[in-house]
Amino acid sequence: METLDKSSGKLTEDYQPSASMMSSVFNVNSYISCNEALRRCHDALNGKPREELDNRHIRLGESLENTLIRHTAEELGLLSVEDKITKPYRHENLPLNGSLDGIGVADNLLVEHDPEEGIYLDDKESVRLNGKGVIEIKTSKRAVSDELPEDLGVIQVKCLMSICKFSWAVIGILWRGDFRIYVFERNLEWEMEHLTPKVIDFNRRIKDCEFYPAFTPEDAQFLHPTDDGGLVDLTED
Repeated sequence: METLDKSSGKLTEDYQPSASMMSSVFNVNSYISCNEALRRCHDALNGKPREELDNRHIRLGESLENTLIRHTAEELGLLSVEDKITKPYRHENLPLNGSLDGIGVADNLLVEHDPEEGIYLDDKESVRLNGKGVIEIKTSKRAVSDELPEDLGVIQVKCLMSICKFSWAVIGILWRGDFRIYVFERNLEWEMEHLTPKVIDFNRRIKDCEFYPAFTPEDAQFLHPTDDGGLVDLTED
């Protein structure tokens, strides 16, 4: 088992679409809306430094990340793991970047859905993992169940598989002493039908900060912080 030091932190440019922000672009992120993500990219493009987040939950996650990457590899029976990722990866055809926590290597490894052992498959009873795959680690404040919400790393690893051309990905989640591993396979149809148009449209909007229509009252308030006497129509969604 290969154990290397991890160079932690966001490695992608803040003014470009990244895998970590795509749950916002898909508008399923409970904390950052698609318009807030767009504004942050626009601010970065104009030289405004990003606000660095620092709290005890983030520091704990960073401290445990390397250990949990290795633990994930051992639980699954991977051949090797790399946790020293010092550069971002860029999609071959899309303006989309990604930072990886770790990369695992499997050789015809059969993984079965086994909740008793903390291993969960997306929609199958078993999968075979071959070659390199994404390892993403999360320490969650939210309770987790058999199926992860899309903004808890799911869309992120789908994007990372597309960026790196890896056929599989796993999300290792620590919640209140319970560690679970969720396994995913690459979905080319999803990438073509959903990911590609979302990335292209979002990237087009960054330069001029062309906001999306408001999706919620909170989003409308974000777009129109002061009352100018006008009316804002929400979409049917």
